[in-house]
Amino acid sequence: MKNNAQQWQRLELASSLPGMRHNIFAYGPPGTGKSYAAARTPDGRAPVVVTITPETSAADLVGYYILGSSGTYVWQDGPATRAWREGRRLVVNEIDRIGGDATAVMHSILDEPETAVMHLSNGEIIKPAKGFHCIATSNLEPEDALTTDAMRDRFQIKLKVGSPHPKAIESLDHDCRNAAVGGFGTPGAPSMRQWRSFCELRSQVGDRTAGELVFGENAEAIIDSLAVANS
Repeated sequence: MKNNAQQWQRLELASSLPGMRHNIFAYGPPGTGKSYAAARTPDGRAPVVVTITPETSAADLVGYYILGSSGTYVWQDGPATRAWREGRRLVVNEIDRIGGDATAVMHSILDEPETAVMHLSNGEIIKPAKGFHCIATSNLEPEDALTTDAMRDRFQIKLKVGSPHPKAIESLDHDCRNAAVGGFGTPGAPSMRQWRSFCELRSQVGDRTAGELVFGENAEAIIDSLAVANS
């Protein structure tokens, strides 16, 4: 638990510094709470959040024209442009899934604030407002998730979170904690999201039904592991 707490302390410290301008890459197994931590900003302003898919294009990040109510086309900012204009945190989830088209523009988005500039398709030339920075998350190691040298260089801080946040563990029913932590990160083991759902449902429908609803065909083995972990 000590190492786990230290991992989270580093991530929370780095992401809560006033006037933050460095980009952070947070990685580790799914369900640890990386996205939750990234969304907690020091000034309380909601971040701009985007989840990458292989189909995400440069236009999806920067912006594009849409047909307005008057029948004419109007410019629609993408999430990265909104974060730039407003000096807000940009959270990029699952950055390892980014494709070539979006990768090229992401290099520009993550440039040093002093030199960063974007030429939008509507003719505007914009620079990031003070306060803009990015936190990206992935389940993969940096060398696998950040697929170009330029991308790796743009994330000055890289932090691994290998276990769930201690407060997430404490939120589980007492008899679930050992089982959840003991199997976390192993292939086929439930995520913290699943354990939380199980704990919420068990009081209403019982362990067996809650297990079947949340864990499916693995319910019996997981419920048995709960008993073993607490024996």
